Formats: sequence, structure tokens, C-alpha cells
Amino acid sequence: MIEIGKINNLIVSKHSTHGVYLKDEDADEEVLLPNAFVDSKLSVNDVISVFIYKDSEDRIVATTETPKLFLGQFELLRIKDVTKVGAFADWGLQKDLLIPYSEQKHELEVGEEYIVHLYLDEQTKRLVGSTKIRKHLLKENVILTPGDEVDLMAFDVYDVGASVIVNEKYSGMVYDDEIYELLEYGE
Repeated sequence: MIEIGKINNLIVSKHSTHGVYLKDEDADEEVLLPNAFVDSKLSVNDVISVFIYKDSEDRIVATTETPKLFLGQFELLRIKDVTKVGAFADWGLQKDLLIPYSEQKHELEVGEEYIVHLYLDEQTKRLVGSTKIRKHLLKENVILTPGDEVDLMAFDVYDVGASVIVNEKYSGMVYDDEIYELLEYGE
């Protein structure tokens, strides 16, 4: 099964004037890798690693570009443009990532960086961003034990400490007396 928002290892099934078509092992789906990303040495039955997303015409497309974040992840991204539909962030692909107004914690500004969560919109099946961090974090059923090493990203800094994203999944808090250096948003 081809998975949107992730790196997929796919098999070249055929060449076309627009690029090459790739299929999964089960051969139940195909996706186009446009000519701009096709290596001239690519042959039928070769396996290639590609990122999958939907283009502006709602077609599933492959790219050899690597985004700054994958489905379900958080990353500090710079806003490139703000339009009537929302803000657009640079996430490492030719097509910028839409952050709809309904998914903005507050108004986003061009040139500024914000922590963005990448998720799949259930209605459109498109990848979109959200700056409403808490909405995408688990607060219950935490599978951690004291002493576990974790990855943290600060998303709100207060006088008493910082709210953090723990292991890309959980909402947590690091209190001021446990912080030994200046902690900044997105760090």
C-alpha cells in the first residue's frame, strides 16, 4: 500500500512522457514520479525511495525530494506566503505546505518560524500543517517509564518552565528548576 506523507520504496512499473510510474509490491496502486525527479538510469523493476503527497490537482504524486518533516511529525518551519486560504510554509518540497487558517494558533507572519505538525486532512486526504500543537499531542496512555531517554521540543516557554513535545507524540512539561540553559521556542 502506498502511504501518503511517508517515504515509500516503490518499483518502477513503466515509463511515460510525463515521468515514470511506480507501484508497490502488491501492484494494486501506481503513482507518477514526474520527469523533473527521474534519473535517466532508472529502469523498469528498479526500486526507488520516494516521498508521497497530493499535488494541487488532487493527484497522488511521488518526489525524490525529502521534506523537513513526515506525517505525524513536528518541525520548525518558515512561512513563505500568506493568502486568503491560509499560510504556506517551506517544508523542503517544491510545493509549499498549506497551514489553513482553521489550523493556526494565531495569525502567522511571512518570514517567521513556527512549529508545525504535519497531518492528513480527513476530508481532502491532503497533507496540511497545523500550529495548534496541543491538539495533536497525546496526554493519556503515555508509554514511558522514569529514566527513559526522550526527545523534546519546546513549544511554549513560561516563567515556571516550558511545555514540550515528547518523542513527537506526547505533551509534557519541563520545570524551570530542571532547565540548565536558556530554552527557546522550537528548540
